[in-house]
Amino acid sequence: MKIKLALTLLCTLIYVFSFAQLIDEEFEAPTNIPSTWISSGVAISTNNSCAGSMQSVVFNGVGDALTTPLLVDPSDLKFLYLRSSNATAWTLIVEYATSLTGTWTTIGMITDATNVDCLPFTHDLSALSNIYVRFRDARASGLNERYIDNVVVNQRPLAVSLMNFGAKGVGNSALLSWSTASESQNSHFLIEQSEDGKNFSAIGTVKGSGTTSARQFYTFTDYLPSKTQNYYRLQQVDFDGKKTFSSIINFNFQAKKLKSKVFPTVVSDFVTLEFESKDDAQIDVRDIFGRLIFSQKAENTEGVNSFYLNLNNAQNGFYFISVLTSDKMETHKIQKL
Repeated sequence: MKIKLALTLLCTLIYVFSFAQLIDEEFEAPTNIPSTWISSGVAISTNNSCAGSMQSVVFNGVGDALTTPLLVDPSDLKFLYLRSSNATAWTLIVEYATSLTGTWTTIGMITDATNVDCLPFTHDLSALSNIYVRFRDARASGLNERYIDNVVVNQRPLAVSLMNFGAKGVGNSALLSWSTASESQNSHFLIEQSEDGKNFSAIGTVKGSGTTSARQFYTFTDYLPSKTQNYYRLQQVDFDGKKTFSSIINFNFQAKKLKSKVFPTVVSDFVTLEFESKDDAQIDVRDIFGRLIFSQKAENTEGVNSFYLNLNNAQNGFYFISVLTSDKMETHKIQKL
């Protein structure tokens, strides 16, 4: 039993992470509860019907629960409910949470089900974003049956229809690129990076295109990626603050390093960049959001090349100084005080 439960949980986690992406269609079960939903003590009944369906979820034990397998960005929740002729009352609670281990908030409670007709339940969820939905049998005792069927969680139309998202190495940096088929009220994208695929932090922002039906193309450069494994995802943010996450991509590369150094790394005006290369190079200075502050072409000579960059007019903060040749690139982080 323990092995079976462990396998069930493993499959569930695989499903969750595989589909943690921008959802572009309804998540619904027109005739039965999806078999991939997380369940504990809940079985699919094949001998009880509701609204013509031959499969309903039967709650026949205290504490039975059913939870959506992934975060949904819903407009509304609808389902049908019924009790068996043996059951005298319902105590079925509908709840939502922003994580499977978080606090569950009650949406509604059913206590008046009939054993004759399938009754509809509907609830407006348009004010919520990225939630799990759970059905929980909260009776104190009893094994009499209750049924729900035709569960539909209608998704709000996506603000952004993401077409692709990928990464490639450029020197010792990672170039991210993505495109959208259409956008609605798209304020911006937050680019997030992780070394373990679980704990993400924002590394930059790219402005969205508002509302458009034309295909849009975007890029962002991570100038200091991990030298081992990198995971990236996009957090798309609407003008009203609603957020949606893309799928997670992973990227690893062997960087071709350029022999270079900058000093000092904490500056108030001038910084010196030194590197060795026979090829001409390009020197870029960018802020922590990836915005280009300064760019200069450098004609190189044999041996060590030195360049002096004036940051006297730059605002205080952190900057990335990159030197790029035809096949190599190296980036250094400095702080302007």
